[in-house]
Amino acid sequence: VCHMQNLDEAFSAINKCLTDDGIFVFEDPSLLKMLERVSYDQIYDEHAHIFSVTALQNLLNRNGMEIFRVESLVVHGGSNRIYACKLGTRKAENSVLENLLLEKEYGIQKLATYKEFAKKVATSKSSLIKLLVDMKNKGKKVVSYGATSKSTTVFNYCGIGPDLIDYIVDTTEAKQGKLSPGMHIPVIPPQSGFDDTVDIAFLGAWNYEREILTKEEGFLKNGGRFITHIPCVRII
Repeated sequence: VCHMQNLDEAFSAINKCLTDDGIFVFEDPSLLKMLERVSYDQIYDEHAHIFSVTALQNLLNRNGMEIFRVESLVVHGGSNRIYACKLGTRKAENSVLENLLLEKEYGIQKLATYKEFAKKVATSKSSLIKLLVDMKNKGKKVVSYGATSKSTTVFNYCGIGPDLIDYIVDTTEAKQGKLSPGMHIPVIPPQSGFDDTVDIAFLGAWNYEREILTKEEGFLKNGGRFITHIPCVRII
């Protein structure tokens, strides 16, 4: 749903499609989690919206629907699975009020919250650039693990190109032999470049950190390290 441009049109159409006791279920990245984790790389072209439960409740209400259940997920670094129905057809569960209160306490409706987020994003940028420059000055070979939308957003915002990242390894054949959008970092297959010559790998798919660290246990045992910028810039 976060890819849709006209949300009123979409929710109005969904309302018309539902039976009186029907349920509409969808899940998207959580605005609250994005703010908490400073995961600014959630904001890219396909993501026309980053949703709060507060905003979704308002959007659904004005189109004859409401939220009756919210499930918090770890997908994409924190997502909400929303259960919606026609207005007045189901009793809202405790999870709805709990999420609305969490967002209110965090200041989701205050401009100051987003100004503070902007400052944290700028700090993340400078910290990441400094770390990468330090690694290169020490003669380390630095690559990126995953040619993702998230890493593309980070590299363009931070101005990180082939001078700091030698290349990107990615298993997707359609991406191999091409260049990353904007910063033009070469993309190659892992078998061609993710080997014992690599010292540091930027974690392009940080939302799969646990799975990647398990998969690349050999890289870590051989002294390789990953860099991530979520929730702060650090070496893993």
